[in-house]
Amino acid sequence: DSYLWDATMAAFVAHVASRRMTDEVIRQMAYSRIDLLAGEVHESLPAEGGLDDGGGLGLREVVDLFRQGGFAVARTPEELPGLAEAETPVAALFEPGRIADPERAPELAELADFALERLADRPGGFFLVVETEEPDSGAHRRELSRIVRGIRALDQVARRVVDRALADGSTLVLVTADHETGGIDLLHGDAEHRLGGRWSTDSHTAEPVPIYAFGAGAERLS
Repeated sequence: DSYLWDATMAAFVAHVASRRMTDEVIRQMAYSRIDLLAGEVHESLPAEGGLDDGGGLGLREVVDLFRQGGFAVARTPEELPGLAEAETPVAALFEPGRIADPERAPELAELADFALERLADRPGGFFLVVETEEPDSGAHRRELSRIVRGIRALDQVARRVVDRALADGSTLVLVTADHETGGIDLLHGDAEHRLGGRWSTDSHTAEPVPIYAFGAGAERLS
């Protein structure tokens, strides 16, 4: 539910010296032939770039790159179901904030459903990464409600993939984080589901993060 070339997603596809090499990350993603890529475009992306004068990629150039790389591109949630049976790789490039907005489709769990359906029949299995950025962004901004919203989204995704692992007996589900943010202490809660918290920072911390494993091979992780 972040922009597609954000650090976590990019790390599984692109190989560059710095996450700030945005244009190169996008180019490598566009020619990656990954079966499915879905996310938002960055809010700062201009409609058109200034490639002739070294000004970088714009939205039009990004979409063109993915199409040149062999992707069928969906720009809106309404276009995505029509690509479910596409024989080419699929890239969903939604407007900024679309996925993280709980009042609008698609929800992150709906994208996970689409991915699981599309990848289900791969004879060699598949590897799927689903990320919610909301807890991290919420903690940077000290917005507890945004953290809760992200955890709820993650919970819905985990339910989908655990159901699959229960059904087929051969899927391994891992849930973890790359780091903790905010150093938050939860101080209290009440019957109206209100939480109180205290922050120690608005940045990343050295707090350990858990890794939860379920399904085939889970006993090998601890």
